[in-house]
Amino acid sequence: MVRTAYPTTLIIVEWENMCNKKNNPINWLLCGIAFTVFVLLAIWFGGEYYFEWKDCKIQQEIRDAGGVSSTHGGFQDDTQYIYGTDKQAIPALQILIKHRIPKRLYFKDKSLTDEKIWVAGKSGTPWLKAITDKSMKYVGQMTWLQSLHLMGNQISDEGIKHLKRMDNLSEINLMGTMVTDHGLKYLAGLSSLKIISVQNTFVTSDGLEWLMNQIPSLNNDRMQEQLQNIRALEKQAIKNK
Repeated sequence: MVRTAYPTTLIIVEWENMCNKKNNPINWLLCGIAFTVFVLLAIWFGGEYYFEWKDCKIQQEIRDAGGVSSTHGGFQDDTQYIYGTDKQAIPALQILIKHRIPKRLYFKDKSLTDEKIWVAGKSGTPWLKAITDKSMKYVGQMTWLQSLHLMGNQISDEGIKHLKRMDNLSEINLMGTMVTDHGLKYLAGLSSLKIISVQNTFVTSDGLEWLMNQIPSLNNDRMQEQLQNIRALEKQAIKNK
């Protein structure tokens, strides 16, 4: 028998050889197992190619519309990154809304580093990236989102207002944005929310504690630690006056 590098072809050859040996129960059992494995492999590889094709098709659709985006692990992982200004973000968001994807959405700037965000936060000014409240109007339509990362963007309370119907949201990152305590009121009805990151924003410990009281799922160790850190920074700011 000629061995081949393709596992599915090898299984077919083995299957044919076994099935040609009549009246042997063991061969028939092995034949059935080989055929089952072949079908499972065909489904697996076929699924991989389908998702790759779907990913490329949607990304091309976004580019044709003037958007700039990328994926992480294809849409099987359901993670999408959007880059650029509102001008590039909005066309990309419109395509994603049409296809009802992804589950996790990041607004990113390839030139933005953690150090830049830290410096911006220390200066008391959010890192002014190009994504603004205009894009949030479209993000608010993506009610299937489970995770939303807006870190370092020019998002204010007006933008957060569009997110109040995102009932599936379990995580939102607002670090380095212009959100205040008032903006948190728009999120009070999101009962699935477990993590909200508000470091380097204008949110106070009182505002965060109020939101945690409104949403029971926010009362976890990670959120308590964040609340304590904000309180410590507030005390330090008072001492420095």
